[in-house]
Order: sequence, then C-alpha cells, then structure tokens
Amino acid sequence: MMQADILRVYNQADTMATETRPVKDLSFRERKIQRRSITRSLLSITPENSSSQLASPLFSVLPAELRNQIFALVCSQYRDTSCVIDLRGIQPRVCRPSHQHPVRTCTSLLRTCRLIYYETRVIPLQSATHYVYTARDWPYYVFHFTRAQQVNLYHLHVSFTPSLERNFEFLDRFTRGDGTFWKKITISKNWHTSLPELWAHPEEIWQIHAFPIQVPLSCSELVFEVEVLKDPQPMSVGRYQGMAEAEEYVQWLRTYEVLRIDESSFAKAASRVERFSWTAPNNSKRHTKGWRAIDPKKPTVECEVYRVVWKGVATFS
Repeated sequence: MMQADILRVYNQADTMATETRPVKDLSFRERKIQRRSITRSLLSITPENSSSQLASPLFSVLPAELRNQIFALVCSQYRDTSCVIDLRGIQPRVCRPSHQHPVRTCTSLLRTCRLIYYETRVIPLQSATHYVYTARDWPYYVFHFTRAQQVNLYHLHVSFTPSLERNFEFLDRFTRGDGTFWKKITISKNWHTSLPELWAHPEEIWQIHAFPIQVPLSCSELVFEVEVLKDPQPMSVGRYQGMAEAEEYVQWLRTYEVLRIDESSFAKAASRVERFSWTAPNNSKRHTKGWRAIDPKKPTVECEVYRVVWKGVATFS
C-alpha cells in the first residue's frame, strides 16, 4: 500500500524540518521507532487539525456521499485489464482460478493533503484481497496492522497445500485470535494437489463435520474453489483425483454446514455452486502426483473449477 511513503510525507510535514537519514542507513530498532512515530502521527489526523480545503470543489461544492464515491473509485483495488499475466513458468500454487490480470491499488491520493487522507485511509483496506499461501505465511498474519486497519480488513484468499494441511485446521491461524475481522474468505485447492479431508471415513462411510470449517464472526461470505484437470493423462504411479472425484466432493459440499469460531452456525448449506473453465499454469520441474497427471511439455493446462459459496450474516463488525 506504500504506507511507509504516505506516513513519511505527513511525518515530515508535522514535525520539525530536520533532515532524516535514509531508511537503508537505519538499524532495525531505529526503523521500528520511526515507523511507530509515523503511525502515531497519522492516527492523530482529524478534520479539526487539518485544513478545511474550502478552495477545493471536492469539499466546498460536492456532498460527502458523492465525494466518498469518487475517492472509492480512485483508491479501491482493481484488476489491471490493460495487461495479462504470463502464465509460463509461474508456480501453480500462487495462481488463483480465473486470475488473469495483475491486481493494483493506487494510493497517490492519500498523499495530497491531511483531510483527504483522513477520508480515504480505509478505502484500500476495505477493497483489498490478501493472497496467502499456507506453506509460506507466518502464523499471525495481521500482526503488522493497527487495530483500526484490522477492523477494515476485507478479503482473505488462501491457497493451501493438502500434503502439509490434511484438513482445514490451518485456517485457524488466519481466522482466530485478536485482530481477525475478515468480511470474506476464499479457499483454493489448485489442480496439482489432492482434495482436503472434511469428513472422517470410518468403515468407508463419510461422516459430515468430522473436520468443520469455522469462520470469524465478522465474515459474511465463504468461498471454496476446487480446481481439477479436465483431461489428466494415465500415470504409471499414483492416483490423481480428477473430475469424477471432484464432482462427488462438491455434491457433499452442497449440504456442508459451516460454523463460526464460537461454534454457532454460519450457514446450514451452500447458497450456490458455480462451475467454469480456465487455463492454469504448468511447471514441469515438479514431480508430484498432480504433475505426473499432465504432459510436462505443456506450459499451461486446461482446468475445470468448482466454486462453492456459503452466505451468512456477520454477527460482529
């Protein structure tokens, strides 16, 4: 979000005109102290200690509702359709289904003046999707956000590795604890990984809710994306879970009850199931079961994606 740049501008304007050393020359402790000082300076910005900007038509003519709509159009996260992501050589685990354009957020407007910063500071957070990968991300993802920023977090998109995470217990480190206020959560299973375990299998009879999915109280939508190959080739070893297994899995998900972290019911069943096709990246350097299911010479693979959506009511915001 270029927050350091934004904070530095206001810090220099509000404090004495003393020259600050370049960030690269500061020690870790000095950078931490400077960051806290800048954050405190930004949190102190209010309309009362800011210029009224009466010379600007934004504040002297337009009503606040219309002005906020303009700010939202400028500062919200968007997909840059002017360019397409080159899928060749990209690790499939970092590529989400239907994600074909880079995501960008412009925060230049926040650096124009204190009053505009005050009115627009939460817009980038309220529109942003945070993409995380279970095998790489730290345990407490939101630790670097202030409390005010945590409350305005919007969308968490998790790509997980079933070989390391057999069920959805990994979600706890993103949805539990202080500061987790996600309004929407998306979980993606890439084509090269196996289906996660949501049910126990005593005597080959699936028992629902053996491994429940639980969402924070602030959440109002949960999405689970299952990505599989359309035409996996025969393999000499292993067994790839393809279309037939995915369809059966999704049928079970239709009636899957999602819970909140306080054990109350979030949604008794899925509200809708979507299905679409898309071209996903391939990486022939890997040798897992999923990669043995396709031709390693192909830079991309054709996939089918099932998107299961649960809708609920946020009980805390």
